[in-house]
Amino acid sequence: MITYLSDNRTDFKAHKYLQVNSCGTEDIGDFSYAVVRDQGRFDYHVLYVKQGEMKLEIAGEITKLKEGESAFYAKGDRQFYIIPHDKDTVIYWLHFTGTSVEDVLASLSLTESRVIPIKSRTQFESLFSQLIHTHMLSTPTHEQEENTLLLQLLTQLFLACQKEPISNYREIYSTAEYIYDHFAEDLDLDQLAEKLHISKSHFAHLFKELVGCSPSNYQQKLRLDKARHYLLHTSQSVKEIAHAVGYSDALYFSRLFRKKYDISPKDFRKASGIAFENINA
Repeated sequence: MITYLSDNRTDFKAHKYLQVNSCGTEDIGDFSYAVVRDQGRFDYHVLYVKQGEMKLEIAGEITKLKEGESAFYAKGDRQFYIIPHDKDTVIYWLHFTGTSVEDVLASLSLTESRVIPIKSRTQFESLFSQLIHTHMLSTPTHEQEENTLLLQLLTQLFLACQKEPISNYREIYSTAEYIYDHFAEDLDLDQLAEKLHISKSHFAHLFKELVGCSPSNYQQKLRLDKARHYLLHTSQSVKEIAHAVGYSDALYFSRLFRKKYDISPKDFRKASGIAFENINA
C-alpha cells in the first residue's frame, strides 16, 4: 500500500468568489493507498463513494465510508483515509475554496467535518460528474458553470443532512419563487402552508431555515427593493410606487422604507440626484 503524507500541489488559497482547486473520479485498480494530511488543507474537501467502501478518520473518529456516502472535510481538519483495491471502489473527490466560501457554507450549515449519507444519489452523482467534466474545460464561461454546479452539489449535501423530506425543501424553493413573482400581491401564509400539507408555523420555520428570513420579511424585502428601483428609474409619485409594490397606505410604506434604508423615499430620490418633472411626491 502506498501512503501519501501530503499533497499540496492543488491546495491553492482563495483568490476568487468561489474556486474549484481540483476534482476527479478514480476507479481503484491493483493497489490500495492511504492519504494522511495531519494539518488538513487550506481548502475544503469532499469525498464520495460511488461503489465499494473505504476507511477513514473524520472529526476524530475512525469509520467506514460506504457506497452512497460522502465525507466533508473542513479546511485545516486532519484528513486520513485508506482506499482498498479489493472492494472495486469507485470514488469522486473535490477540493474547493473561495473568498466567500465560508458565508456560503455557513448558510448551508456545512461548517464541520462529517459523513453525509446521500439521499438523491443519481442527482448527486450527475452533478459531480458534470463538475468534473466542466473543470477540465477552458471555455469563456466554464468558471460560471463550475460555480453553479458547485453550489448545486453543496446544496445536495445540505439537503442530505436534513431530517425533513427533500420534497418539502423543493416545495419551499418553489414557494419562494412564487413570492418573488407575485411580491405585490397579498400573501396568504395559511394557503401556502396548506399546499405543502404542513402547518403554518412549520412552513414558516422551513422557509426561514432555507431562505434566511420569514416569508413576510422576504416579501417585504422584495417590495422595498422594487420600490427603490422605481424611485430611481420612473417618474411615479411615492404614493403610486407604494401601490405598485403592494402597499395601499403610502405613509406605512414610507415608514417601512425609512426603517430599511434610513431615509424617506422622497429624500432617497433627491439624494440620488433624480429630477423628474411633474412629480407629486
